[in-house]
Amino acid sequence: VLKITDSLNAERCEVPTLISWDNAQRSEYLKSFSNIAMMMQAHKDGHGHFKGMACPSICYHYFCAMHNRTVISYFFVSVKGCGTRNEKDEKDDLSRLTNFTVRDIVLYGTKEYCDEYLAKVQNLTTQMFMGKFDLSFSIMTASDPFFEDVNQEKALTQLFLRSKYEFQADLPFKDSTLSVSSINYHGKIFYDRFQINSDTPELRFSGCVGWGYERIL
Repeated sequence: VLKITDSLNAERCEVPTLISWDNAQRSEYLKSFSNIAMMMQAHKDGHGHFKGMACPSICYHYFCAMHNRTVISYFFVSVKGCGTRNEKDEKDDLSRLTNFTVRDIVLYGTKEYCDEYLAKVQNLTTQMFMGKFDLSFSIMTASDPFFEDVNQEKALTQLFLRSKYEFQADLPFKDSTLSVSSINYHGKIFYDRFQINSDTPELRFSGCVGWGYERIL
């Protein structure tokens, strides 16, 4: 995976495990995924004194870091980190964990730039899964699998806009598949939520790719 991210000259970054309460609110994660969010607070504080949210998706750190900053040109960032989600149906294997390891690559730039490089990463990931891991898989249009009933419209919008793709690897011993990587086109949404500025209107787009290490294993 590092060969893929380094080939794109992605800047390697380190991130904490916690997103501040302010950034948790800016992300609007709780509006869609409150059922899986894990909040952090000191034991003695009792209810209501939240320190922040355990990071549910590694890419959120990048947008938190870019809050009120200005994008002056397209660029990539990459990091390996730990995601945390309140999985209501956590399995007794590596397929669905409360804590899981992910490497993400996030890109900022024009719509054409994001489209081009997300497609390039998709091709490189295909080569890696076929050549290094000998996996059988399908690339499928997807929506986030954690929507509550009230968010079905949002899930259908993702499917219609083809803004999310997943590598669904075959698990022949279970007669099922498992998402091991996802490709996401955000459009302008995180620029708006985190008040990220840009030199020109054309630079107001982002996307990300994530590889789930335990799931690949």
